[in-house]
Amino acid sequence: MVLAVPNAGGTGLPAPLTSLVGREREIAAVTALLRQCDLRLLTLTGPGGVGKTRLALRVAEELAGDPSTGSGQALSNAKGQAFPDGLWFVDLAPVRDPALVASVVAGVLGVRETASRTLVAGLRAFLRGKQALLLFDNCEHVLDAAPLVTELLAACPRLAVLATSRAVLRLSGEHAFLVPPLPLPDLTDLPSPLGELGAAPAVRLFVERARAARADFALTEENAAAVARLCHRLDGLPLAIELAAARTAMLPPPALLARLDRRLPLLTGGPRDAPARLRTMRDAIAWSHDLLTPDEQVLFRHLSVFAGGFTVEAAEAIAGGQGGRGAGGQTNERISPCPPAPLSPSVLDGVASLLAKSLLYREGGPVGEPRYRMLETVREFGQERLAANGEEATLRERHAAWCLALAARNEALRPVDPAEPVARLEAEHPNLRAALTWLAEAGSDRSDDLLRLAATLGGFWYLGGHEREGLGWLERALATSPTTPTPTRSEALFYAGMMANEIGEPRAAYHAEQALVIARARESTFDEARALSVLGLLAEDRGDWAAAEEAFGASRRLYESKKDLGWALSLIDHHLGVVALGRGDRARAVALLEAARAAAEAIGDELVPTWSLGYLALLACEEGDPRRAAGLLRRLPRRTSEHGWQDHHLPFQATAAVLASAVGAAEAAARLFGAATASHPDWAVGLPERTFHDRAAATARRQLGDGAYEAAWEAGYRLRPGEVKAEIERVLAAAEAPPPAGRDGGAARSPAGLSAREIEVLRLVAAGHTNREIAAALRVSHRTVHNHLAHILIKTDSPNRTAATAFALRHGLA
Repeated sequence: MVLAVPNAGGTGLPAPLTSLVGREREIAAVTALLRQCDLRLLTLTGPGGVGKTRLALRVAEELAGDPSTGSGQALSNAKGQAFPDGLWFVDLAPVRDPALVASVVAGVLGVRETASRTLVAGLRAFLRGKQALLLFDNCEHVLDAAPLVTELLAACPRLAVLATSRAVLRLSGEHAFLVPPLPLPDLTDLPSPLGELGAAPAVRLFVERARAARADFALTEENAAAVARLCHRLDGLPLAIELAAARTAMLPPPALLARLDRRLPLLTGGPRDAPARLRTMRDAIAWSHDLLTPDEQVLFRHLSVFAGGFTVEAAEAIAGGQGGRGAGGQTNERISPCPPAPLSPSVLDGVASLLAKSLLYREGGPVGEPRYRMLETVREFGQERLAANGEEATLRERHAAWCLALAARNEALRPVDPAEPVARLEAEHPNLRAALTWLAEAGSDRSDDLLRLAATLGGFWYLGGHEREGLGWLERALATSPTTPTPTRSEALFYAGMMANEIGEPRAAYHAEQALVIARARESTFDEARALSVLGLLAEDRGDWAAAEEAFGASRRLYESKKDLGWALSLIDHHLGVVALGRGDRARAVALLEAARAAAEAIGDELVPTWSLGYLALLACEEGDPRRAAGLLRRLPRRTSEHGWQDHHLPFQATAAVLASAVGAAEAAARLFGAATASHPDWAVGLPERTFHDRAAATARRQLGDGAYEAAWEAGYRLRPGEVKAEIERVLAAAEAPPPAGRDGGAARSPAGLSAREIEVLRLVAAGHTNREIAAALRVSHRTVHNHLAHILIKTDSPNRTAATAFALRHGLA
């Protein structure tokens, strides 16, 4: 089984396009609470639209030390920087099933489930020892998943959680912070001085947002009282104020106030058991909705069907009445709703209008395409309007059709370069989940559609690192759909077998065998070939080399009978190379791995070369050719980490650790093995690769001793990503350095294999000279000295100049 785990990441906060106004007191209070070492769970509570998310993001920026916050410095606790090991933002608004919360958290952190570790265990392992902050946003609808927070906090003593929710999580140790409305001006003494009214936070927010809508807007003696009353009527709720301020492009404040006055009876007419400000918020949105044109109102409620945002293309496909045609260009045969009457204005113009009126906001997309999103409270109101107009079923069906067409167009496993399709589907994952949920809840009437969508998403789930979630959907769809041996069922079984194998589920063999039965019954060569490939993977993982070679060989012969399947043939050749390596036939293994790499590179594939180059580098290390191993590692494709499918990149740190051991840098090897575990907590590798890692680790441990090895490993586990990159670069540079030449042209014997120039540099370092002084003495560049010193440190296993000086003294070089 070829398996790797994503890299650990750092701060990744959404970047609001507008400033946070009037929250200075709350920012100070919340940051002070989070700086307390004994407070580890803080929940920001309050009604929808009060600004919980914006406040949490601003606090997180302050704690991360983002220069854009204005402070330019990170807040710190008693131990130094507040959260030096990372800060992650987890948006739970699109999630409807509490059971999916762990998967969403894992997706944000880049954690995967493996055969030896559950998803929650992987999260615990990833966060263990980290002084980090998780920001969970919009928790109120998934409160059943709240115990996950307790489990993570209990297992990770240096972890802290900041949550936003309309209701407290009701967990032990929770500290609730009620986010109040913005402070309002005093209306009892009107007309008040203009400066006093303008200083009130609610008024400040209105004025700033009104200026965004109309550049010449200003708070004046004539409109100040109306603005103050508007803010009061909106109860100081930021979202309501922003919605009102956006309308100043059409109506001045007195006219806005008059419109709001006519709706005042509705502002207190909600359910008695609902919070008063929640009732006010809903009516504020209803009032804003009423300002839209009839066509804009239709578009607004149609767009509320999207979860997690949408593109203009998606809006045209669904709100434009195109059904399933918009994403893939083909009509959905099963889902074919009767569309409402087409909209008179273009969808593009409608989206622009809703964006300008603050009912949508814009965010960046994965491949440069802008996406648009409704605030969740606004979206909930839109969904209510959708149901009230009797359009919900039609739009849900149209949305599912669009998701199916999108998945078909971006099917991720078959294209040679899956990076862009995976990134695109990742961006639409909330929409895909929503469609799957709707189809599943529709029962037997939609079981075929559920199976089609799940099967089409199989490649995305596999390459995107969502094996557990994907397997759940596939098995649910397989269980509820007819057992007729159709191509769709065969595909679903194939992916179920692949993903079950990846996470070590024993039913992987059953799914693969059922896929093989259907393929042979239908005489489908392609389906039979890929079913056999899964059975080959299962045999490979258990070390049954004969069975693996038989299955892969049969799969390859079937693939050869088809055209345009070079990607499949190179993948099979790679695994045949792994099998040969497992059987001890290194010559055949190298030949097959090289052939697989070359064939894949010829057609532009990056996945197989990534795997094959990693194995070839490991073989070069063991054969005593670290220079070649370093060259191979430098050829690894880099787009994997750029596009989010680095899950299937061999653990680069671990391979570099083997290389470090090969060049005699035992401490670096131990540190990189520690770094590999930290960034790949769910790390699981096949038998041949694991053998290389075990041998290298054993060599480093023997050279250092158990205590020193464990200390170096722990130090590596705590390295930051930039520090890991620098460590790997030093290892690669040391491996690439040419061997020093003796007088007879042969290799000269010198301590740690230092070259003559490196010995010169080391002597000058030991004499106390700076890099700049050494560069002047040797008449070389400062950068050249820096590179020589990096080589010296790695070759001598010296963490710094002081240790290198000690090495020089021990070996008579100073």
